[in-house]
Amino acid sequence: MVRPTLRGDRALALAAAATPATRAAALKELHDQVTARSALASQDSLHRTWCAFHEAWFGDSVPVLPLTAEKIESIGAMFRAGGYRAVDNYMSRMKDAHLAGGFGWDQFLQRAVRRVRRAVTRGIGPARQSAMLDLAAAFMMLKCHDGLPLCIDGPVGFRNAIVCGAFWMLRELEISSALVRHVSVDASVLSIEWNLPASKTDVKALGKVRRWGCVCSGSLAEPCPVHAVIDQLRLLATLFGARYGPDLPLFPTAAGRVADRRRVVESIEVVALRVGEPLVDAAGSRRFGGHSLRVTGARTLAASGVDVLLIQLMARWSSDVVLRYVSEAPLAAITDAFRGRSRLNVAAPRSAVGAPADLQAALSAVQAAPQADARLKDYLSEELSLATAAAGRGEAPPAEGYILNTGSSVVHKPLVWSRSVPPLGWRTECGWPFGTTSSSWQAVAEAPHSAQCRTCFRRARASSSSSSSSSSAPVP
Repeated sequence: MVRPTLRGDRALALAAAATPATRAAALKELHDQVTARSALASQDSLHRTWCAFHEAWFGDSVPVLPLTAEKIESIGAMFRAGGYRAVDNYMSRMKDAHLAGGFGWDQFLQRAVRRVRRAVTRGIGPARQSAMLDLAAAFMMLKCHDGLPLCIDGPVGFRNAIVCGAFWMLRELEISSALVRHVSVDASVLSIEWNLPASKTDVKALGKVRRWGCVCSGSLAEPCPVHAVIDQLRLLATLFGARYGPDLPLFPTAAGRVADRRRVVESIEVVALRVGEPLVDAAGSRRFGGHSLRVTGARTLAASGVDVLLIQLMARWSSDVVLRYVSEAPLAAITDAFRGRSRLNVAAPRSAVGAPADLQAALSAVQAAPQADARLKDYLSEELSLATAAAGRGEAPPAEGYILNTGSSVVHKPLVWSRSVPPLGWRTECGWPFGTTSSSWQAVAEAPHSAQCRTCFRRARASSSSSSSSSSAPVP
């Protein structure tokens, strides 16, 4: 529930302490908001599981609280035997119950928790991660689909749901809970703003607005977030007629109700099966889950060359968990990346991510965030200034020419100067970082000998001499 507020009301605050009844009501509301409603069931489940394990080990005669090192180690042994992974969640829940009961937490209990955590998690391997869909294959497979649900009580227009879920990197719960009023269409520039609803981790209910423009140039031949939303709104208006309105779910069931999150995952599995993806892995676990479209979007964008920082901003990640999501996607272009950084690539295209306009948009988004990391702002500011300075020099240099140090009037031979490499990485043969200093391109065939950098041109002459001797050597 969102409670928009701009300024505290002193009168309301004092009224909460006016009588015993108002004080009790204020405390009750505070306690009710400590844990999100969506997390109450999971917290109760953690507590019930611990109590059940305790009773199985100690019986009814030993109370669950207060915790002792013996109790923690005994329950930990059961977690280890049962192959549990999220032992930290259980420990945190019971520590909170222990403290709430008025019991102290000393170094002996802390040591027991640390030892149990280490023992239970040893050798369990990496955490399960939802598999990604082939976005292009899924889009083409559903291109002629009529938009009806893919499973019983599933969401309508699931092709559009897949495209939106990938580009906005949505969880299955965000897809099922999205409403028509959460999206707004700017037809003049063909863009969509999506006001993503508050999640259980967004305790301030601030919400996030994320915008996408058209990426298909109107061809409709490839996945496009703008046309997916427009097509979904058109489908809803056709299916529901007079019932269509701002409070209608964006991806409802055929009856117009909110689709269950499990039906969203089931629909993802139907699509995966139709494009030839196995539904279980070698260990027999389900490959696709509620985060599959989130993973699909992150990896698809990363494989397309979109900067990880922008992916993190778009997906609303506040930590480096994005690195686990994109995982090996950028490795597909490792050869091109290495070539671009080790040779002068005169034909390298200008990177859309590093363009000044895009960096300015990213910086504005970060500055508007109420809790943005100051280091992120500094990084974007520096990149923007470098990109702006680089844009003034023109595009990549021609095959012949030199870099002039305008401060010392010395000319250098360029080694790395490519639009696929940030200006911070531009270097001459002698190692001079000319991308961050005052320099200019000199498109001349021969540099004045008196102004030549000794290191740059010594290396160039040595390389030329070596090539000449190799080409003139007699063939045995």
